[in-house]
Amino acid sequence: MLVHLPIEATPSMLVGVRTYAWVGVDIFFVLSGFLIGTQLFKEVSRTGDVDLKSFYLRRAFRIFPAFFVVLGLYAIFPILRDAPTMQSIWSFATFTVNFDFDPRIGRAFTQAWSLCVEEHFYLVLPLLVLMLHRRISMRWTLVIAAAMVIAGMILRYTIWESQIGALVDADKLKDAFAVYLRDVYYPTYTRLDG
Repeated sequence: MLVHLPIEATPSMLVGVRTYAWVGVDIFFVLSGFLIGTQLFKEVSRTGDVDLKSFYLRRAFRIFPAFFVVLGLYAIFPILRDAPTMQSIWSFATFTVNFDFDPRIGRAFTQAWSLCVEEHFYLVLPLLVLMLHRRISMRWTLVIAAAMVIAGMILRYTIWESQIGALVDADKLKDAFAVYLRDVYYPTYTRLDG
């Protein structure tokens, strides 16, 4: 939450922590994945199946009402936005705003990128649980998890290195942070390890 506070509103003893506040999102993804994954594995262990309809309805009713109320208010009343410009409404409504989200174009409702990642995860996880339950050993599960963490780090590094090289050549280093957010920080495919 510290990153979203104005620097002057940050208590002095927490100013040093503010630099690392971005880790909170990663922790959220890991905890959310653990909690939802545990629920799904318990269900599949107990019943041998996952009630996909029930799972998706629970997720939708937990996220969609508040999300679409805020989105609607931002679309109808721009004065309520946390920033004057905003990405396209359809990209928010389809939970794809985190792909090619460029803060130089629109900054309102930037928090939605993490909801997009979460919704993509919820869309795929129950299907993976059904596919993998009782088909692979714990050892292979750990190997796959470790491979995903390492692959995630390599992917982010590779994307960043290729993008920063283009920026240096184009003498647009000031855009580096926006490119980092758009190409490395926001997309779902760079968050799979979390």
